[in-house]
Amino acid sequence: MPEFIFDKWTGLYSDKTQALRSSQIRDLLSVTARPDIISFAGGLPYTKPIKAEAIVAATEKTLSNDKDSALQYCASEGHL
Repeated sequence: MPEFIFDKWTGLYSDKTQALRSSQIRDLLSVTARPDIISFAGGLPYTKPIKAEAIVAATEKTLSNDKDSALQYCASEGHL
């Protein structure tokens, strides 16, 4: 069985890079790009049920009401 290659560009790198190894996290996240994988590792949520329109509306409302405060850091507890 052929070895799975995570980085298809490896052959184009200089000889000095041959000693470098990919991190396990990088390898894990590269697999999440596959459409047949729903990964619960690496902190990637399943986004299909997210209503993007509601997020856009909330963002527009927030920025139109108080953009200066909304774009700044705040207490770790967040804004009420």
